[in-house]
Amino acid sequence: TDASEKLAEKIHKLLSAEANLKAYSKQVENYLCLKMYDQAKSWQEAHLKLCDEVYSLSNGSFLDLEACLLSRIKLISIFIDMKLYSEGLELSIEALNMLTDEDEYDSLVEQFSLCCAYLGMNETEVRDLLINRLCEFVKFEHPEYIVGNWEKEELVSRLDNFIDRFNSAQNIIENKSDTAVAEVKDKADDESKIAQYGELAIAL
Repeated sequence: TDASEKLAEKIHKLLSAEANLKAYSKQVENYLCLKMYDQAKSWQEAHLKLCDEVYSLSNGSFLDLEACLLSRIKLISIFIDMKLYSEGLELSIEALNMLTDEDEYDSLVEQFSLCCAYLGMNETEVRDLLINRLCEFVKFEHPEYIVGNWEKEELVSRLDNFIDRFNSAQNIIENKSDTAVAEVKDKADDESKIAQYGELAIAL
């Protein structure tokens, strides 16, 4: 019958997609080991697209939302490695709005905060972005939208948590910058000493 044929076709597509997802994931890891970020980005984007397609095709029964989120988290990490902070920020906002439980919350907040810090945003800009772009904080701005167990106090606490993470990310970046400057100075000093030894050897 038509119904059974359509079901068989759907199952075939899903099984093929599962094999492709594993292959994409393996190739992304291979490229990342070689620090070939352009290639890793391309394959991870394909992986994410397929994740979303499979999730939609199966109405969420074949692939759960967490797999789609994990694919986004991997791509955000690649964006950060490639210094594509604007793209990483947009994807982290999208992922946070998809989040249905706490399992990946910490990873996403950390990625969001790093992107904001690398983009040179200040605390006010981050707070405004949270309120305007993230669903949880839109609810904070418009209490009539609060549903379920969400309370104003919970939302304020979440907002403060984001700001704390952002400030920590800023400190990490500043420390990295100071370390990098010191390393450059040390290298320059070493090269200067080598040059001096060379001149002394020639003089002798």
